[in-house]
Amino acid sequence: MATVTVYRFRVFDPELQQWVTAPFRATEPAIQSFGGAAMAETALSIDASLVTTTGVERMKAREEAMRDALTAADAALKSAEPLPRVETGEKRPETVAASAVA
Repeated sequence: MATVTVYRFRVFDPELQQWVTAPFRATEPAIQSFGGAAMAETALSIDASLVTTTGVERMKAREEAMRDALTAADAALKSAEPLPRVETGEKRPETVAASAVA
């Protein structure tokens, strides 16, 4: 599976006369073609099939992939055995707050 790195980025909006954050992610070459600046801290490696030929992230495909992942995670949580309760001997925050007020 091939991956590509996409970024959130800032681009100059001539109508607003200021730099704004684009509402989507794109590859560095695409961002450069828009005259934008990549926000390095937002780098995200995704499957290459989630990017258009122009280097823009396919939002619908990403949403579908996220929904599928969340559905699988939810199913795994529902089928997992509950964690055993561990007594620490500490008072619960509600109890501490109530006794501190009294």
